[in-house]
Amino acid sequence: MPSDPTIVTTPSRKRDGPLATIMVATHRPHFGDEAMQLLAPYAPIRVDGTGFPSCAYLWNQCVVRCPTETVIICNERARPARHSIEALLGKLDEGYALAGLYRFGFFGFPKETLRLVGMFDEGYRGGWYEDNDMILRLREADLGYYESEEIVYLWSPSAWSHSGNQERFQAKWDKAGGWTRKLPEENVSYDLGRSMPLEFLGWNDSVLMAKMGGQYGPRR
Repeated sequence: MPSDPTIVTTPSRKRDGPLATIMVATHRPHFGDEAMQLLAPYAPIRVDGTGFPSCAYLWNQCVVRCPTETVIICNERARPARHSIEALLGKLDEGYALAGLYRFGFFGFPKETLRLVGMFDEGYRGGWYEDNDMILRLREADLGYYESEEIVYLWSPSAWSHSGNQERFQAKWDKAGGWTRKLPEENVSYDLGRSMPLEFLGWNDSVLMAKMGGQYGPRR
């Protein structure tokens, strides 16, 4: 059990002091209650997305409300074990700018990553494609990304509407041009504090799944 109830600390981490906070992103109360109970030893912070306009907005709220520099976002349907939390932090120590142990269902990153590439794009209303969008922005910035499906994740239909999001994604990114950008990021006003530079792996060091990040290929 962590020595401080508000943070995750593990002996495998390189840095001393407060390391990471688990932010449980909820949209349906019964799923969120179960996730909070499972993670209770780590005193996670719950962000209730009921009434929020999008998953991207919910994730951004998790980031700005996180009291530590390293953010872990746990979707309400993710069921990580202790070793999974330690493994996720270990991937960040290896230099990945963002790591997901069930893709974007259970993922973590230092805030510095979003200082470099921007916050999650709230132009995607409801859910879907905000994760693919972030993957392409990591690729564009030459930042390493680790993704897998190595934790328990409860299946159920998405509670988010996704009307229009595929069209937005296609308008923003040019697949025929090698996934190059067509539209700039929209300005969103979030204060993540002062920059804390880190050394990150490059995109071509990424570990990717074929159906997710792998479809976007190496950075040329």
